[in-house]
Amino acid sequence: MIAVTQQAEFISVLRRWAILISITLATMQYAMAILVVSV
Repeated sequence: MIAVTQQAEFISVLRRWAILISITLATMQYAMAILVVSV
């Protein structure tokens, strides 16, 4: 039971990090696109 809950928490944390990373990458791509267009 303990191992299952730990695995569930780990998966939720991984999912949260994946969302954060994807948002960060999208923001970086957006910023780069703006820089390229402005130059």
